[in-house]
Amino acid sequence: MNNSQYISLSRRFVEIQSADFDNEPDSIWASLATRETGKTWEEILTNDISVLLGTAGSGKTTEIRQHVKRLVKDGQDAFLMRLEALQDGTLADSFDFELDDQRDRFEKWKRSRKGGYLFFDALDEARLPSSRNESALEKALDIVSREVGRRRGPLHVLVTSRPSEWLGEGDVRLLTRFIKQTRDAKQDLGRDGPRHKIYRLAPLASGDIEKFAVSRDVEPTDFIHAVNAHLSTALI
Repeated sequence: MNNSQYISLSRRFVEIQSADFDNEPDSIWASLATRETGKTWEEILTNDISVLLGTAGSGKTTEIRQHVKRLVKDGQDAFLMRLEALQDGTLADSFDFELDDQRDRFEKWKRSRKGGYLFFDALDEARLPSSRNESALEKALDIVSREVGRRRGPLHVLVTSRPSEWLGEGDVRLLTRFIKQTRDAKQDLGRDGPRHKIYRLAPLASGDIEKFAVSRDVEPTDFIHAVNAHLSTALI
C-alpha cells in the first residue's frame, strides 16, 4: 500500500468564530464521534465565501484538491490557485500543478461569464508575506478580479489559511469586495451582501477512521481502542 494514496473520507466542517480557533475546549477532540457532525462540502459551498482554517499538515490542501476534482468531474467550473504563486503578480502559473488543464479551462470559463468555484490555498506558505500587517489575499484577489471580471452567475470562493496567518475581519472585507466586483451590476441590485462563514475540519467519525486504518493495513478495532485510550483523536 502506498501511504501517500488518497483515501476518500466524508470530511465535514465545523463553523467557528475566527477568534475561537485556539480556545476551543479540548473535549471537542477528546473522543471519537460515532456519527458524522458538521457541514458537508455541498453545504459550505452554498456560501459566497468560505474560510477553512487549519494548522500545517491538517489535510486542507489534499481535501480541497480532491473536491475540485469531484466538481470538475460533475461538470462544474472549479479552479484551485496557489496563493503564494499569485504573490508573483501573474495568474498563469498559479494553478495547482496536480490538477489537469486548469489554465485552459479557466480561459474558456472566463470568456463564458458563467459563475463557478474558486479555491485559494497556499502550498508553500514560506513564500507568503512575512508581516501580519500584509495580507496575501489582497494581491491575489486583485489579480484574479481583473481576470474574471463581472460574471452572469454567482461566484463561490473558498480560502484556506493557518489560523496564525488569517487576518480576520480585514481579510473578510477583501473577500467581500472581491465577490461584489464579480457580480453583474444590474443583477446585483437589491441582492443581499456576500455571505461568509469560517470553518475548521471536523474530527473524523469512527467509521471514517476504520476506513483509514484498513487502507493502511491496521486492524481497525484495536486502532480505535488505542485512540480512545490515549485521547488522540485530534492527531488523526
